[in-house]
Amino acid sequence: MSSKYRLTGSMLAIGVLVAAVFGASTAFFSDTETSSGNVLQAGGFDLLVNGSNDTAGLVNLANLEPNSNVTVEKWLKIETNPGKVWMHIKDVVNEQGQQTDAEVDEENGVPKDDLHNYLTYGLYFDESDPIIALADGVLLADAVSCWIPLGVIAGNQNVSMFQSFHFANVTNWAQGDRLTFTEEFWAVQDRNNDEEPPDTASGRVWSEDLKMCMSDLVGSHALVLTCTSGCSGTFPHTMNVVSHDLSTGDYSGTGFYDVDPAYTWDVTGNAAGAGIDFEIVYTGLNPGYALDGTGVLNGNVYEGSATSNSGQGFSWTLN
Repeated sequence: MSSKYRLTGSMLAIGVLVAAVFGASTAFFSDTETSSGNVLQAGGFDLLVNGSNDTAGLVNLANLEPNSNVTVEKWLKIETNPGKVWMHIKDVVNEQGQQTDAEVDEENGVPKDDLHNYLTYGLYFDESDPIIALADGVLLADAVSCWIPLGVIAGNQNVSMFQSFHFANVTNWAQGDRLTFTEEFWAVQDRNNDEEPPDTASGRVWSEDLKMCMSDLVGSHALVLTCTSGCSGTFPHTMNVVSHDLSTGDYSGTGFYDVDPAYTWDVTGNAAGAGIDFEIVYTGLNPGYALDGTGVLNGNVYEGSATSNSGQGFSWTLN
């Protein structure tokens, strides 16, 4: 065999030896550990009011006197995670209750029992930073039928919530009158969540600026005027509100007399909380005729009185 072939064979043998030596040099230490019993479990979330679910009668004030202040304390707790909480005051019912002779005499055949329009309302966790301050002058009627944000409550902690009521300096018509209402609380986990409370179907929303529930009047409404002095009859109108600033309550729009739409008018006013006012100025037939009105929310209907620049008086409803 020639030296050429012997050299090639020798190189092949060396290559195999090098590969074997390199393979042996890559050996390493190793170990295996096992973790068993791992668990993923959903956390709990349960809102408690005074330590219970669906607790009844947490506000029970049986002997209110004119020009008095009363504060009620209750405790909220969420098990076990922090959550955002809202409160909804609803199902307000005013009743005559047990009437006295003095009340009957003063009412003189015209019953009056709207206590919610004579109770100023306060709501707070920390008196130095109230959600609604008594000094804001918010009536209980102004805090009804919308979700009021209470803020975030930490998990597994009792948090004191306070409600204050100032009873106005009313007269004998209020003797024995009774008011009942329902408080509904709604909570949702705080982390990773933008969920909002369910619709109340009242059309009212919370105004952070005015610290009260507001009815958004944008849309078409039936305004019915009933003459009480200087004229006679009932006059149905349609009010179309085109803008309503929920930070101030100011609104504006147009309208017309249903029987003869040639009687058109412009309206401006303010609807904040349970109160409303308006100024109507006719622009079509009978231009310049004007009405000024004020009223309050009664259920889902505004009602009140108005006078014209011709000296006529009216009662009215708006829904």
